[in-house]
Parts: sequence; structure tokens; C-alpha cells
Amino acid sequence: MPDFSYNSNFNKEANFTSILFGADAPLLETELNELQSILLEKIRDSVRAGFKDGVINSGEVTYDGSKFTMKDFLVVVDGDIFYVSSLTIPASNGQKIYLTVEEGEVDYQSILKKYGNRQETNIVNHMYDARVNQETSRRQVITYDLTTSKPEKGIEIGEIINGEFKATYFKSEIGAKENIGIEKPQNGGIWYELIE
Repeated sequence: MPDFSYNSNFNKEANFTSILFGADAPLLETELNELQSILLEKIRDSVRAGFKDGVINSGEVTYDGSKFTMKDFLVVVDGDIFYVSSLTIPASNGQKIYLTVEEGEVDYQSILKKYGNRQETNIVNHMYDARVNQETSRRQVITYDLTTSKPEKGIEIGEIINGEFKATYFKSEIGAKENIGIEKPQNGGIWYELIE
């Protein structure tokens, strides 16, 4: 039975860019997981450099006096870009609405939701490998939903004021942030200055 308790030795502060695997040396799961973490962090850093947390493309929003619905949004949260198909939440006057985002591990018995949307339909989980008659790997998945309580990770979408929805989300546009190349990154990475 596989042991999934050893996750990764990834450390952003080490600033590794790749892993060199040695000939005639065992290949460890921590090295493969670390390699994925290195590449994922580089991708997220690139997204963070071009987009702040917020909405890239906004779709349709409705509020009928008792429930709020948003459809067809493209959103950025902490370097991840994902598609919000459709979400609905009961909401009343004075309540703020947030998009809450979580990342977690799933296995072959987990229920998977389309696009990671916790309100969407279930999709088929293909993680169990019948060829070896066991689970050989697990996955990390980002899921999202709406909430009226401020989440640990996510963005504010808007607020119900006087019976109407008022959008308060940040519009994240394509293009480098103004401070790229000027300020030292807060979470490590390469520090450089633009040369004119």
C-alpha cells in the first residue's frame, strides 16, 4: 500500500529552479513532489507579477432580493487563475459576499466537482489504477464557493446595500504591476531593477 505522508521538501527561500536526478540513484517521491512544487511556484509567481487578486473577466451577476448568483467569471487568487461557472448564495441586506478558495488533497474515493466549483455537478474520479489494483497517486485540487463570512483565502465580490448588489471586487487587468522591478518582493524571488 502506498504511503502518501511524505509530501515535499519544497522551500521557496532556497530559490531552486530544478532538480538534477542522478543515474543509478533511487528516485524519491519527495523529489518528484518538490519538482512539481518548484514549477508550480514559478507559474504562480508569473501570474502574481501580472495580476493582482481579483476578477479578470466578469460575467453575469443577479440578486433577486434573497439570493445572489454569479456566472462566467475568470478570477485570480494568489497566483491561480480559475473559471467560476455559476455560484449562488442566500444573501440579505448588509451582507458582504466573498469567493472562498481552498486547496487540498483528494484521493480515489473523493467526490470531484466540475471546475473545482463546490456547487457544480460531480465528475468521474479516475485516480484508482485497475492495472495495479491500488491507488498509486493523489492530487491537489483547488475548490471554491461563495460565503458571507470573510475567508482565509479568497476575494470580496460585493455587498448587498438597500436591497441591491454592489460590486466591490478588484478588476485585475493584464499587464505588469507598476512596482515590478522597483520594490523587493515580499515573499522572496528575484530582485532586479529596470535599466533605462
